[in-house]
Amino acid sequence: MQNLIRIQVCSAATILLFVATALCLGNWNPPVDLVILSDPIFHVPLPRLFWIAAVIATLVALVCLFTHKAKAQVTLVALYTLSFMTYRFWVVASGITPGLGGYLGRLGSTFGITGTTADGVLMGLGWYLLTGSAASLLLLRRTSPVPPTVCEGKKTLGA
Repeated sequence: MQNLIRIQVCSAATILLFVATALCLGNWNPPVDLVILSDPIFHVPLPRLFWIAAVIATLVALVCLFTHKAKAQVTLVALYTLSFMTYRFWVVASGITPGLGGYLGRLGSTFGITGTTADGVLMGLGWYLLTGSAASLLLLRRTSPVPPTVCEGKKTLGA
């Protein structure tokens, strides 16, 4: 089971580094639009939001690659992915747009795809990371030893 968790953590690190690289390349791509769009929730210019997301994704990927605490790695991947998925569903549920396709046009044009396709790719990667992280957390919880309680013979200061 530890090998499955390790494979999931390494694949998550690879995907997060890919996403961070894509976001950076999307920022370096010359703008297609005359006006730079702002984020609909935080009202931050999209290039700045892409830089922030890329830095956080890189940091989470580095934690996954260079630490040995599986629970921390999986938890960070789950939190990063959950925040992206929550943000995306909030945009859709609030009626701002049916997806992030219009906001990902710059990212899509970097790779020669539409913004809607870029949104679909990010959603697919997000679902993979979220379900893999949730399954890994469940496996870690199931295989981790239960700490002893007072009833099981653990000494306390007063005893």
